[in-house]
Amino acid sequence: MPIVRKIQYEIGQEEDGHRIRQVLRRKGYSRQNMIELKKIPGCVLIDNQPMYFPERVHAGQILTIIIREEKSSDILPVPLDFGILYEDEDILVVNKPAGMPTHPSAKNTDNTLANALAFYYHLKGRPFVFRCCHRLDRDTSGVTVIAKHYVSASVLSD
Repeated sequence: MPIVRKIQYEIGQEEDGHRIRQVLRRKGYSRQNMIELKKIPGCVLIDNQPMYFPERVHAGQILTIIIREEKSSDILPVPLDFGILYEDEDILVVNKPAGMPTHPSAKNTDNTLANALAFYYHLKGRPFVFRCCHRLDRDTSGVTVIAKHYVSASVLSD
């Protein structure tokens, strides 16, 4: 089952007359995000009508972005313990235990936070790309934020 996220923005007076591309850049979308969005027909809408990035928007219009992701990282899903503190459509906030590396490495391929999250997503039948917004050392426990799609990763990175 692909990840599908629909994000809507009401165009305000300060954005009146700007191009869609400019509005999205101000909202934290990266150039790479826009390249990804261009690959998917019908994922940029103004008042439910498909549009292109050069189009201009006007106050009161609704800009809708539809994000679709189907590919997963090649991270081995492993059932490991971690705590979910918060989850919504854009981010996952977890408590990374001490002794667990964040990312897989040559010496550590199957006992990382990424492996635990790959298993979590596998159980849900959803694609998983590991987009950790920061990292904690292996021996450090604490809160870690994971972006659920490329747009939330870009916005959090900004």
